[in-house]
Amino acid sequence: MQTIELKAKVREVVGGRTARRLRKEGLVPGTIYGHGTVPVSVVVDSGELLQALHTSAGENVVINLKFDDAKLDTMV
Repeated sequence: MQTIELKAKVREVVGGRTARRLRKEGLVPGTIYGHGTVPVSVVVDSGELLQALHTSAGENVVINLKFDDAKLDTMV
């Protein structure tokens, strides 16, 4: 299975209005959940996400999120 690295940012403000604004700017809001961890709200570039999902492997891709803050990489 192919692995892709995608740049992500943690978003501080959450909610429907904020999510619509982000989508208009070409960003994709989301939430990362995990067993025993606090949910983290993130945002990624829609173009980069589409590129990651449309590879030769199709939609069967493992996506590693890379955050600017190294401390967040270990949190998620």
